[in-house]
Amino acid sequence: MKRAVIDIGTNSVLLLIAEQNADGTVQALTDQARTARLGESLATTGLLSNTAMARTLSILRDYAQAIEGADVSDVTCFGTAALRRAQNAQTFIQQVQQQLGWSVRVLSGEEEARYAFAGAMSAAATNSAVVIDIGGGSTEVVYGSRSQGVTSEQSFPMGAVTLKDQLSLASQISEGERDRAQTHLQAIFKALHLANNATLLFTGGTATTLPALEKQLTTYKIAKIEGTQLTSTKIQSLYDRLNGMALEQRSQLPGMEPGRADIILPALLILQAILSQLWPENSPPSSLTCTVRGARYGILLSSF
Repeated sequence: MKRAVIDIGTNSVLLLIAEQNADGTVQALTDQARTARLGESLATTGLLSNTAMARTLSILRDYAQAIEGADVSDVTCFGTAALRRAQNAQTFIQQVQQQLGWSVRVLSGEEEARYAFAGAMSAAATNSAVVIDIGGGSTEVVYGSRSQGVTSEQSFPMGAVTLKDQLSLASQISEGERDRAQTHLQAIFKALHLANNATLLFTGGTATTLPALEKQLTTYKIAKIEGTQLTSTKIQSLYDRLNGMALEQRSQLPGMEPGRADIILPALLILQAILSQLWPENSPPSSLTCTVRGARYGILLSSF
């Protein structure tokens, strides 16, 4: 039995087609992402623009063709922060229904957090963890274990696109802009719990792009990304390296997902702010583990 899950995010639209093996494990057959920037200007206008909706619908039509050719028995389509926040979200949802016949389920922040945790833990070699999911329009931080399930989930209305738009960050961030962003983010993430000695799992578009950049991948390969370890030092080094490049140069780097070059620095600022809040004594874990398995995997697993 093959199932498809489509994740309509603030920045990217993701398609996962998978089937369940005889032993109960799930095998991804197609796992791809394309940049739609549905949430473009949403932070300042409160609305989805007609142009952004048209871009997203075009990608969804392409995905519909891929699904049609894959003998899929069931399609689940869900939206996250952009559709939670936009005043005209229902207009877009109706367009999807009319043009493609799909109902779009808008996840609450808490639902998104729990599905992200389930997806990340499905491939993790640990019993308990803190899962961080940085998206375009929101960030989820979830604590839990296999034995107890989710013990705490927090969803923050702050993502890479949101931060860029709210603070009008330039493509290369000055020290003054970085200080302003850090102050802004500290206020947002101050409610995070301490996470000493916790295993940290990192998912979302930034979590897959950073290993691809480090390994200079010219082709997206899950096996090369899944389980990659990143240290705080490496994260800072990547930030400095990327911030030292013009946007055009950055966008041409091997491993840089198309459409992500202008929001990778805001995403790294969010990640660094979370790490400093979770480990305020400046003693974060030796590394965090990147995983491609986010909310779409959690939803897929719940459907089998």
